[in-house]
Amino acid sequence: MSGAGQFIDNLLFIIFMALIIEVSLSAILSIKLIKPFFETDIGKTIRDILIILIAFGFCTKVPSLKIFYKVKVSLPASLNLVLSALLLARFVKWFHDWIEAAFKAKQS
Repeated sequence: MSGAGQFIDNLLFIIFMALIIEVSLSAILSIKLIKPFFETDIGKTIRDILIILIAFGFCTKVPSLKIFYKVKVSLPASLNLVLSALLLARFVKWFHDWIEAAFKAKQS
């Protein structure tokens, strides 16, 4: 597979994993007992920190989640990890905002 094709595959895998992380994290955080806390500013900050930590954990343990995995771009491994984890965290946040907007539009 060419470098560009592998890069697109890596990006699609990151997007897919972001969706899985968002859905599973939303399911956990939507428990009625803790939901009011995560709607506050502190709760939202803690949620964002959890997303970043989960993204770093996944990118550390799953080599194919790195954006430049098997691509002919020479980057230090730590930079590849940081870029991939932040990209994954951003996609998770993007999916969260998108799903939240869809529910709000449905309710009104």
